[in-house]
Amino acid sequence: MRARALALASLVLLACATTACGSDKTRVYVFGDSLVFQASPYLADQLRHDGFSARIASISGGATCDLFAKMKSAHDRFHPAVVAISFSGNAFGACMRHPDGSALSDAERLAKYRTDTEFAISLFGKATLIYLVGTPVNQAGDDGVFQIYRAIAPRHPNVSFVDGGKYVTPHHQFAHALACLSHERCTGPVVNNVRTNIVRSPDDAHFCPIAAPFGKPCPVYSSGAYRFALAITEAINRGTK
Repeated sequence: MRARALALASLVLLACATTACGSDKTRVYVFGDSLVFQASPYLADQLRHDGFSARIASISGGATCDLFAKMKSAHDRFHPAVVAISFSGNAFGACMRHPDGSALSDAERLAKYRTDTEFAISLFGKATLIYLVGTPVNQAGDDGVFQIYRAIAPRHPNVSFVDGGKYVTPHHQFAHALACLSHERCTGPVVNNVRTNIVRSPDDAHFCPIAAPFGKPCPVYSSGAYRFALAITEAINRGTK
């Protein structure tokens, strides 16, 4: 119950990646859970640098259905040309429980994510480019929503699947640390004469390389969050050229 309360009380981050969100630049809206929340500073910087007008909405511990109202508002008020959706499989909120408040089974949880992802796609219509971003696999190997995204994307001409773990979990393999990317800060240990960065949190699921309070920004450089953001912005750049 404490985790559920924390999840529902977590910050919904709304970040403009430009000083003028109403500009004529390509409008991008990113929706997600705590992984998107941790990546938000890097996403905002990268999207601004690449010339987009962008907003990011995330709820730590959230599921797709927790952000339906925000998605509807984004469609009606911000009119994004591009939408990225990335959830990892949380089921804490009321919309991911039975009417009596009891927990969904794992099969029911995944079925709900499939249905809710299709509904989210329908909210934005066929004129919107939509990216379903599979999150980097955690150490437990839970990739149910990742596989749902990969299966759903080919069914819609305006929807693409993105491997959000491209730089965090290469080849879909979990890792605590990886060799530094050529253009990023190196803050991790040197392993076999290779400079590395820690890319996952002590909980084996998130990105902050140190223990951080749930739903709070990471206080240090987070290579995992940077890499996750990079996978998303690269896909958006390819699709809008």
